[in-house]
Amino acid sequence: MCNRRAARFKMADIEYYYSAKYSEEVEGMAIYDGQWEPVHHLHGYDHDFAPIVTAKDPDKIQMAWWGLIPHNTVDLAKALEEAQIRLLARTEDMYFNTYSELARYGTRCLIPSTGYFEHKHLDPKGKKKHPYYIWLKDRPIFSMGGLYSFWKDPVRGKLYKTYAICTTEANEFIAGIHNTGKRQPVILPDRESELAWLNPKLPREDVMKLCKAIPSELMDAHTIRKTENTEDVTAHFEYPQLFANAK
Repeated sequence: MCNRRAARFKMADIEYYYSAKYSEEVEGMAIYDGQWEPVHHLHGYDHDFAPIVTAKDPDKIQMAWWGLIPHNTVDLAKALEEAQIRLLARTEDMYFNTYSELARYGTRCLIPSTGYFEHKHLDPKGKKKHPYYIWLKDRPIFSMGGLYSFWKDPVRGKLYKTYAICTTEANEFIAGIHNTGKRQPVILPDRESELAWLNPKLPREDVMKLCKAIPSELMDAHTIRKTENTEDVTAHFEYPQLFANAK
């Protein structure tokens, strides 16, 4: 649920979009030989390295690992465990659980995206299901709301920049696709909401308003192939049985 997304943009695209600059000195960018390439499919459990914009440095684009490690984690073994279970953060609970300190102090970030993936279950047990690609109709690049944490390994001294995607109750459109959990990522649909999300002093009640699902009419989706090994996993693929069932 919400743990797969697309980031089909170039670094120059998001530099322009956010009026922010990426520094090649950011630790870890050597993975991409100094160049970020558009990615059709990022999987949370692969802990992919991707750009974020933080509340502390809104004029910078930084690279971070998907899978949040709380700053007070004691060692690397525990850090890896934390990263596995902290891909997502439920906004309804984030002021009361492990994320509470991050939520209270406004340690929020924007996660540039071009879409994300969900499965629609066709039977109660989920044995039959079809994958969907979901995007915003009028925004080729948009921001998911997230929390971030920078953790330093006390033994090796390495700094891990990490984040989790915030989730909320799905709107009617997404509930029809993610028809089991009925959740979706927090999406900031315009520049005003993005800037508000990055405001560390934003009152809690205003933060929670931003966490509400955006209107269904802003979103679109189509079915895709079940394999993730295609050149463009986001490409439309029609399942004949869906149309047969609709008749």
